[in-house]
Amino acid sequence: MQRIEILPTHKKAHNRKLKETIGAMGFFGPALLILIFVMLIPIVMVIYYSFFNNMIIDNTPFVGLKNYSRFFMDSDIWKMVRFTIIFTIGSIVTHLAIGLSLALSLNRGISSFVLSIFRAIFILPWVFTAAVSVFFLPFFFFFSRIFSFSFFPIFCSRGPLSFFFFLLLL
Repeated sequence: MQRIEILPTHKKAHNRKLKETIGAMGFFGPALLILIFVMLIPIVMVIYYSFFNNMIIDNTPFVGLKNYSRFFMDSDIWKMVRFTIIFTIGSIVTHLAIGLSLALSLNRGISSFVLSIFRAIFILPWVFTAAVSVFFLPFFFFFSRIFSFSFFPIFCSRGPLSFFFFLLLL
């Protein structure tokens, strides 16, 4: 009887799977770091700030669990929780239903002309947001009679570094 050696093939498959996992982690790692930076740090900061008095000054007194006790002693807390849950579930179901129905209707055999019209309609809110922002930008930065503040002189009069940050804001 002859023995068949399966181990080298298994080892090659294991090495290939390990390389794929390392490659996937190379793509997943930066996204995870960004997610931690964008979501987890603000959540931790909110929890930290919840133990202090709600003032916008440097010397905020530590109040401990007083904010939480005041929150849970409120008589309208269950109304707020119920409304939040109903609104969240209703919003998710409505958005999923509309999105799924639009996706299914666009995947049916419709003409490319109609499909291009629908694609244009879907991207219009994104385009109009930028267009309206650019339209109102001069009023916001230059005309202090219309707005009670004008950021352009503030940023441009403090030197080249502040002007650089002004350009980053644009």
